[in-house]
Amino acid sequence: MAFAASGCGAKGGSKGRLSETNAGPSVNQGGQQVGQGGRVIGDVDLRSNPNIGLGRPRGDDANEILISRDQYVISWSPEHRAPNWVAWRLEDSDLGAVRRTNSFALDPDLDQYLAANGGHAVTPQDFQGSCFDRGHMTPSADRTASEDHNRRTFLMSNMMPQTAYLNRGIWEHFEEHERNLVRGTDQAIYIIAGAIFDDHPGHIGPDGDIAVPSKNFKIVLRANDLASGQGTVLAAILMPNITSTGTDPLTDHEQACADSHHGLSDFKSVSPDPAVTTGAAFRPENTDWQNYQVSVGEIAQDAGLNFPFAH
Repeated sequence: MAFAASGCGAKGGSKGRLSETNAGPSVNQGGQQVGQGGRVIGDVDLRSNPNIGLGRPRGDDANEILISRDQYVISWSPEHRAPNWVAWRLEDSDLGAVRRTNSFALDPDLDQYLAANGGHAVTPQDFQGSCFDRGHMTPSADRTASEDHNRRTFLMSNMMPQTAYLNRGIWEHFEEHERNLVRGTDQAIYIIAGAIFDDHPGHIGPDGDIAVPSKNFKIVLRANDLASGQGTVLAAILMPNITSTGTDPLTDHEQACADSHHGLSDFKSVSPDPAVTTGAAFRPENTDWQNYQVSVGEIAQDAGLNFPFAH
């Protein structure tokens, strides 16, 4: 059920705003867009990127690195070495016949940018031994119109440490719901996914510097008026990053690892909603994600973000 967003700005969320000028961007050797007044990399002008047609979230991370591509816009946190949020547009034409490439890879643009300051980007191997999934924010299945589009979703800048129970269960179920919203239609939706990090989050990785979120959120919207940036919220969810027994994966490593040995089908315990299983345009979906619906205001407060479509 859709509801209109209102009053959903987090207090103090404007501290991290980047001042974007009107000058057209050029791209230097590190992939940074020059003339946009902030840390912006990628090959698409941030100001005209259709993935943020309803605007982009603003938060307190003054050090965020924005990655602007055809497939998404990412706010990447150097502090947490993971995304703050990822935004993308989804329509039926994005859902093609390309198979999942599984081409997990370091983000070369981000790595080159960080290397200028003695840093480096996250690699696929950095999650090894943690029993956390490399959880997509923009899903692979949302970008199957071309192999290049799909490969871009496997860059590690688009990944979040997620438990197998979250990533292969309720998170995946909601992803399928999003795709069902656009299959066989001429309408697009806008999606924002991101993390809630505790004040002192746990970490994984060989250097112990990749923060693990306590929760992940998603907001799905349909545009009412792109010119004014107004949209209708179709769903907003806040899901805990826990094991299948409800425990903290950082303190219950044994259960997190046990869960990681299970496949997608092992977490499909909820019966499909018959309302969405009829008609050629839809695929059966699990509706357990509905138990995690919240207001956009709650997400804004927990994430410390202001959402431009919510005034």
